[in-house]
Amino acid sequence: MKQQDIYLKDITRHIEGVIKAGDENNISTEINEYVITAELAGKSKPGGMLPGLFNQLAQKNFNQCVWISGDFGSGKSHLLKILSYVLENRLVDNNYCAELFADKAKDIDFELEGNIRRAAKIPTQCILFNIQANHDGIASNIKIDPILNVFLKVFNEKLGYDKTKPALAEIERHIDRKGKLQFLYDEYRRRFGKEWIEARKNTALQPQKLGEIYAEIEGVSVESATQTIQDAFKTYTLDIDGFADMIKAYLDTQTVGSRLIFCVDEVGQFIANDVQRMLSLQTIAEALVTKTAGRAFMMVTSQVDINATIGDLNRQQKHDFSRIQGRFSLKIPLTSANADEVIQKRILLKNEAGNEYLAKVFEREQNNIKVFFNFGESSQFKTEYRTVQRFQNTFPFMAYQFDLLQQSIIELNKNNAFIGNQQSVGERSMLAITQQIAKEYKDKDLDHFVQFGDMFTGIRDILQVKIQSDILQAERSLGNELALKVLKALFLVKYVKGFHSTVDNITKIMLPTFHVDFIEFKEQIQVALNKLEQQSYIERAAGDEYHFLTNEEKDIENAIKSTDLAPDAAGKELSKILFTEIYSEPKIRINNNTRLNYSYGRFIDEVQDGREQDFYLHFFTPMAENQYTDSATLLIKSMQYSNHLIVALGEDKTLGRDLIMYLKAEKCLNFIHSAAADEYKRQIIIDKRKLNAERRREVVLRLQELISDARLYIAGQELTDITARDIRLRISGGLQQLVTSVYTNLRLLTKDYDENTLRTICNDSRATDAFGYQLEECDSEVLGFINRNKQNSVRSTVKGVVDLFKSKPYGWYDLATVCILAKLFKMNKLSFRYDGSMLEDRDLVNYLTASARQANIIIDLEEAIPESQVRKLKTLFQHYFGRPCTQTEAKAIHKEFIEALALVSTELLSLKNRYHYKFTDSLIQPIDQLQAYCKFTHPYVYTNLQQVEDKLLDDKEDILDPVTNFVNGPQFAIFEQIVAIKQGNQANLKYVEEQLKETIEKVYVSPKPWTLMKDAREAVDQIAKEIEERRGKEKQQTLAAIQDKKSALQSLDAFHSLEKDKQSQLIQAYEHLEVSLNTERYVGNIITTRTYQLAETHTFCIEKLNDWTALNVAEHNEPYIVKNKQVGDKTPDIDVADSSKQKPRITVQREKALNVPFSKRVLSTPQDVDAYVNAIRENMMKIINDDKSIML
Repeated sequence: MKQQDIYLKDITRHIEGVIKAGDENNISTEINEYVITAELAGKSKPGGMLPGLFNQLAQKNFNQCVWISGDFGSGKSHLLKILSYVLENRLVDNNYCAELFADKAKDIDFELEGNIRRAAKIPTQCILFNIQANHDGIASNIKIDPILNVFLKVFNEKLGYDKTKPALAEIERHIDRKGKLQFLYDEYRRRFGKEWIEARKNTALQPQKLGEIYAEIEGVSVESATQTIQDAFKTYTLDIDGFADMIKAYLDTQTVGSRLIFCVDEVGQFIANDVQRMLSLQTIAEALVTKTAGRAFMMVTSQVDINATIGDLNRQQKHDFSRIQGRFSLKIPLTSANADEVIQKRILLKNEAGNEYLAKVFEREQNNIKVFFNFGESSQFKTEYRTVQRFQNTFPFMAYQFDLLQQSIIELNKNNAFIGNQQSVGERSMLAITQQIAKEYKDKDLDHFVQFGDMFTGIRDILQVKIQSDILQAERSLGNELALKVLKALFLVKYVKGFHSTVDNITKIMLPTFHVDFIEFKEQIQVALNKLEQQSYIERAAGDEYHFLTNEEKDIENAIKSTDLAPDAAGKELSKILFTEIYSEPKIRINNNTRLNYSYGRFIDEVQDGREQDFYLHFFTPMAENQYTDSATLLIKSMQYSNHLIVALGEDKTLGRDLIMYLKAEKCLNFIHSAAADEYKRQIIIDKRKLNAERRREVVLRLQELISDARLYIAGQELTDITARDIRLRISGGLQQLVTSVYTNLRLLTKDYDENTLRTICNDSRATDAFGYQLEECDSEVLGFINRNKQNSVRSTVKGVVDLFKSKPYGWYDLATVCILAKLFKMNKLSFRYDGSMLEDRDLVNYLTASARQANIIIDLEEAIPESQVRKLKTLFQHYFGRPCTQTEAKAIHKEFIEALALVSTELLSLKNRYHYKFTDSLIQPIDQLQAYCKFTHPYVYTNLQQVEDKLLDDKEDILDPVTNFVNGPQFAIFEQIVAIKQGNQANLKYVEEQLKETIEKVYVSPKPWTLMKDAREAVDQIAKEIEERRGKEKQQTLAAIQDKKSALQSLDAFHSLEKDKQSQLIQAYEHLEVSLNTERYVGNIITTRTYQLAETHTFCIEKLNDWTALNVAEHNEPYIVKNKQVGDKTPDIDVADSSKQKPRITVQREKALNVPFSKRVLSTPQDVDAYVNAIRENMMKIINDDKSIML
């Protein structure tokens, strides 16, 4: 039995595979063969889809618009066209379309059937059109919104008006409203011998002919009519409200309640991402429904639903179009299931014999079907036959092929694989492709089913020429039919997301029968793939996926393959992946101890990568020229590399090739990207880069998987105890074992050493803590090494010791070795020298932890000090410091001695700095000597003990004790009195006897003042006595002089004329001088007060008195009134003017009265004296005549 014998209907019959909005040639067939699928019947959406739509359409107050959505091949355009036929209820072949459609619904939903019939009774006109096709023919100079222009065009065309010139159509509409349209047709034919419908296209250029007829219709002149036509062409415009009014006016001329439906195909693509077009569509939809009270509305189709159409807009744009969702409230979303059911019912339905035979096939092969066509749990392409009927309805196709083909066409369309705009939609459908393939398989037996590569035939004639040429070239040159089919299959799935074109999946989609040996056929597919790859028809990408290459892609692929790489490029990239991406731990930590961190070296396939280290992480990879996989060889290799952790990866034959291809592509694509001239080539490079990045990710994933399963070896042993698959845990565990096998003496570190430990050791003066005096094994190791160096005349340094014990077989961290050295130092086993100076305890932490200094710190073994020397130093300690030494060990005694000297030095220096006298200068030399001794380190004092002892005791006896005893004794108080006289009472010494002054000066400058203190006491007492006597004498004389001046001031009449407060101010000036004398220490200052300050004060007071007197006279300007003096017991009753009394006078001091200009500086003769006296007399008389007085 052949496949053509099992179909219920003739598989070769003509079926219009593509439904076009304007094609009315096959209406009867389209209605009769239309399938109301379960999806359209609303089985999964009760109350929605067709039942919901017709439930609304059957209502007279329908006021909504309809949005039909679905991907390519879902049947949305076919549904729109059928709905337009049904709602218009056309009579086709003596049958009404609505009746035919209702009959189809009869067995599905009786309510749907009834609503179809009720909706069809409403008078309805439908205008079915593809919006893009109608927009393409519109002139760009028309001043009407593009969306509105399309609606106006199809509406005018519906009424027989000109569809390309809105102005002319408006003139025809005007003539039609007058009932003269037929007159126009007839008259134009009569006058000009042409049909108006044909001739009107030239009206814009030749308006005179229409003008003649229009003039007759309007009753105006031809010139006026022609001008009106010309003006209409220039100025005609229309807005959306005007269009809605036009539709309403038209409906008002039709049967009451009639409808006008605009059936708009593929509106989604036309308005998508165009804000203005979306807004226009929304506004037209609203205006039509609102202005006509729901009698005019839209039904539209789109490849995506309305939400997705506006989904890429920003927030403001979404807000602008929020009403469009409300206006298109009736939504019919179609899926691929709808197309599948249509295909099965229109083409693939089988007759009884066919179903019977296929049932047997399914029973026999259902397990194979589950295995052969399983593309993974996550794959969207599935072949699941829950019932035998499903298998029968899809044979010779497998269920997955419908979804895969649909996605293939959608993605190819997105990548411009088809001719023209939207050709995947306009020129081919799933129905047509399926029938074509079924016809090609009609002569095959029933063991064969469709190979997916054969689907290429269904779309071949609508592919871009350059793509067809790629396939044609392969057809001419490949010479391998299976390879050619594989190539076509890879072309179909090239852009399909979610389908992994591995050799396994390609084998599955290329299976020809159920009886084929899958393994053998897979090998044949692999051979075909290899051939295609070798000839650059395809490329092998990440994950062992194969991709079809266009001609441009082939050129780039060939360029990649011919790209040269540096010999070490693959190795470097592999190292980067292994050591920085997969296992990036820079160090390995032991027992989670932050100080036990070890750097490891790196090896890949027996080649060192980086610096030398004590141990290595060594990967054996599939990229090695000779990969070792058997256990025996790996054990031998692990013994050869005994300090390596060998990570033996399993086999992966293509890993190296894929990594090299990645590197070649990376280098090549970077180079040619900048040189790419056209956009298409640049896009290919971008896509190649994405694939190349995926290839690298796949290489990394494969390496990770291989490492997770890798076998681990150390020194001839396989590490079978490490079972974790986590890479970090697995490799870190192996390296930890490697560390313990390499650093065998790491076990000697029984304590945890840190900086606190080091400080504890260095600060412990008795070494009584946990480290004590006892030598541990680790201490002995270090001390033994230093001893061996000394025996071999090799100088030991801290850095040398640290470096040695950091390496094999120890592996000790730096701080541990430093702590051990410090402990040995504290135990007097060794000492440290830096730049020739011995290091003391206080220096240890800073010096030992400074890596820059470690190389210059020399380690010396300590020598034993004779007990006699120890006793002698303790004796010196007792004699010098007056107290016993608290230490018993030689080095500790030395240290305490030096520290005690430092304390004495500090105290003496403090004394010297506090007392800057001649006798303290003698401390300078002993202090310097003590400070010098303090700088010396053990065992200096022992080796120079006699010299040190002599010097210290001599200085103590000759200098230190006399000075300190004097300063701390009672005589020092007398010395301080002398200092006070010298430094604080020097001014009064001029009034003291010279011999006394000489006595205290001698004591003050003496280097041994304690020998002169008897004479010093007497001199100090006598000096104090003389100064106090002279001070008293001068104070009394000065007080008398102040009283004399004060009395003179008070005797003046002008003083008595002052107010009391001003008198008080003047008297206070004298009293201030008197008070100052009481606290004045210095004799000289008291004399100065009498001889200078008193004169200044007196002059000030006289001047102040004169100023106040002059001010009083000026203010009153009246006879001076003197109160009568009391005579006896009788007091006058009134004041009288006393002409004998003068008003208060200004007083001039004697010095000013005597200060007269004179021609001679020297008086030599009596005449000179007379002349000078006369000059003085004249000056004094002038003062008196000026009503002034002279103070003598």
